[in-house]
Amino acid sequence: MSIVLDAMGSDDFPLPEVSAAVQAAELLDTKIFLVGQKEKLQPLLDQKPKDSRVELVHAPEILEMTDKPARNARRKADNSMAVGYKMAKSKDLFHGS
Repeated sequence: MSIVLDAMGSDDFPLPEVSAAVQAAELLDTKIFLVGQKEKLQPLLDQKPKDSRVELVHAPEILEMTDKPARNARRKADNSMAVGYKMAKSKDLFHGS
C-alpha cells in the first residue's frame, strides 16, 4: 500500500502534513508520497529523521481558500490536489508497493 498526501491542504500547511507523513511511514511501514511545493516541504522534512519511505513530489501551485474552485482548478492545473489525484489514479505508481 502507498499513500498520497496533499501537503498543502490544511490551514497550517505544510508542518502538520510533513509530521504526519513521517509518523505514518514508520507506523504503517508504507510509502508516503508528500505532494506540494518542494521548497516549503524539504526544509521541514530535513528536520525529521530520514525515512526513505517518505518521497516528495513537487506540485508548484496551491489552491487557496479564496480561489473559485472550478475556474482556478483548471487555471492552476499543477496544484497539489490535482497532482496527488493523478498519482492516486495511476495504477503503475503503486505497482509493487
